Amino acid sequence: MVDSRERATVVMFTLLPFAIDQLEPILREKGHKLVGIVTAPGPVSRRSDEFRKVAERARPGLDVIISNYPNRWADMIRPLRPDLIFCAGFNWKIPKSVLDVPRYGAVNLHDSLLPRNRGKNSTGWALRTGDPGYGLTIHRMTPELDDGPIMAQKEVAIGDDEDVDDVLPRFIEASLRAMGEAVDRMIDGFPGIPQEESEATYTPGAFEPEWREIDWNKPARHVFFQVRSWYGVRDVPRGAFGEIDGERVLITKAKPASGGTAANDASPGSVIGRDESGLLIMCADSPLRVIEWSAVGGPGPAED
Repeated sequence: MVDSRERATVVMFTLLPFAIDQLEPILREKGHKLVGIVTAPGPVSRRSDEFRKVAERARPGLDVIISNYPNRWADMIRPLRPDLIFCAGFNWKIPKSVLDVPRYGAVNLHDSLLPRNRGKNSTGWALRTGDPGYGLTIHRMTPELDDGPIMAQKEVAIGDDEDVDDVLPRFIEASLRAMGEAVDRMIDGFPGIPQEESEATYTPGAFEPEWREIDWNKPARHVFFQVRSWYGVRDVPRGAFGEIDGERVLITKAKPASGGTAANDASPGSVIGRDESGLLIMCADSPLRVIEWSAVGGPGPAED
């Protein structure tokens, strides 16, 4: 149902094809219009080919700007006459000259409960550390990263035995509600709730390469958190590397073993069980169930 607010035109900055699919129906339902997409290969430190998928996903008639020159973006989007900028998963810092173009301002969707965990790879770090305070925030954008007033915020729980496949549906549902709220509030002129700087924390950013190498001498919870934290984003394949039966593999899905099954005399890294649901591999303290894996360089999940 179209609401009674003034109709707005929106330009989206994104490197996430699915974000377009989420935002555009919300705008359409409210009588607003997505008029353009800005995407980019990104700086050397955050290079990605996902911009190609963004361009392919855009519907016919939707302007798509692909540019690696932030100082030119304001002039590029000005002919689209955007009332609002919506940013989600973009790989460049957006300059003030761009943020000043839309009359209602610009908002960004960040994957944490700001002011906690500002910076990149917030979801990865939440999966790595088991952070119970995970969620998403839509905030007004400033020339700095993730520090603007909060327009909408939703908590998304992560269970100790859950991975991104469990969490993502809840995250999407929460983000859809937050997007609708934030757009309404922007158009209503709500300034947002300032972040408390004394509570601000920052992620360390990209993981170190060593975190991707599994050591079966670690506790099962540690290994599970390794696997789930490499959740497959920004052109980094999902999963962590380990050795099973003398073969190097990429483990893309695992779960803590239920029922306390263990082999007291089994050494870490030993396969102590095989069935249709995968392998049981002994860690330092208990087994881990490995559900999906593939030989490095080989096609598809391994099979018994």
